[in-house]
Amino acid sequence: MTQYVDFKTRGENILDLVLSNSHIVSNVRPSLPFADHTSISFSLGIPSPPPREFIPSRLYHLADWNSINYHISSHDWTLALSFLDVDNAFSYFTEVVNSLLDAFVPKSTPSPFSHYPRHLKIFYGKSKRATSIARNSVLALTLTKRFERALRAHQVKIESRIVNTRLKACKSAPPGIIDVDDTQLLSCRDKASAFSKYFASVSTSPLQSPLPSHSPPLNTPLFDLPFISISQILIAISSLAPKCNLSPDSLPNKFYSKCKFSVVSPLSIIFNKTLLTNSIPDIWKIAIVKPIPKTSSNSINSFRPISLTCSVTKIFEKILISEINGYLNGNNLLDPNQSGFRTKCTVVHYGSLSPRNLYTINGIPLSSSPFIKDLGIIMNTSLKFTDHISRMVSKARAKIKSCSNVSSLLTPTCTIALLPLSSDHFSNMVLLFGLPTP
Repeated sequence: MTQYVDFKTRGENILDLVLSNSHIVSNVRPSLPFADHTSISFSLGIPSPPPREFIPSRLYHLADWNSINYHISSHDWTLALSFLDVDNAFSYFTEVVNSLLDAFVPKSTPSPFSHYPRHLKIFYGKSKRATSIARNSVLALTLTKRFERALRAHQVKIESRIVNTRLKACKSAPPGIIDVDDTQLLSCRDKASAFSKYFASVSTSPLQSPLPSHSPPLNTPLFDLPFISISQILIAISSLAPKCNLSPDSLPNKFYSKCKFSVVSPLSIIFNKTLLTNSIPDIWKIAIVKPIPKTSSNSINSFRPISLTCSVTKIFEKILISEINGYLNGNNLLDPNQSGFRTKCTVVHYGSLSPRNLYTINGIPLSSSPFIKDLGIIMNTSLKFTDHISRMVSKARAKIKSCSNVSSLLTPTCTIALLPLSSDHFSNMVLLFGLPTP
């Protein structure tokens, strides 16, 4: 470390220190030489961070869907895709559709106040519109002054927040990502490279050996899907969530939801080409990997990858899953105890973290069973425990009333004893008849 203050700051002493281990400090000089305690000013030669690259995004809520549907429907897809293979056919489809989206979907533009609060954006927009109409008008000058006043107040608020944050102890994790070798990564390129290496190191290698062959019974027909109909495609598109998700082909779910009747023709050609040639487009194998934090830690080990594939693959997969499930269930090829990866079925795993407990009633152990059966229990999230207690109290009062009615019919030499049997959650009552009166 180097001390850069070489002049006296109070009397004959040097009370102020400017220490640095690199040559980034320059122009160290006293700012008020005649004060009792001389203040210091200096410059830091730290390069400013590179400006954040602005990537325009499509504003799908402002899209002209009528024009997009008209151009897609009027295109001769049969002639355009008939002589192309699957990969080139889907590439042609995405190029045509993306060109239409670029023409009829507006894109976001960079704004100098895009990261400011909403009220500042409104003031800025009003002042810009008024200035463009009449620069020296009373309205334009008034709105400009209101915007400048609000901007200064916001800057003062931000500065005060930064100062208060610096004075307090840091409770959150530092910015950036900590690599496996405890290196702190700050740039986006370094983070992406580190995530790529880490996810590749923990992922399972692809299966190289062929899958074991399994022949169904002789009386079971073979699975065959020779053709995908238009109705199947429409049903699969209707089940998609209409959201603007990321996709390698830049075609989100919302596009297919808004244009399902116009895109069903090219999708039918592409899907049936896939079945006929036993191949899929190369872009269907590409995914945008998004790291999702599992905890609040910024260690790279605490992230899990989420793969965002093309939306059209979800449509194709929904059709295949529906057909395969229908074949398996229709021919009873699944074991009755098979619950994993089946609709409306739940699997309970017992392990070291969730062991199988042994339950007893009055000291008598209950026999365990390796099977879990559906007892038809209906779960109601709106049911409160107070309702459950009220039902128990009402039932207990009815039991006691019936016991009182029975006791009135017994001989005077007999009485009724209600003995509570303790358990973890409830108190069971046993009715004993014929006990002699003490």
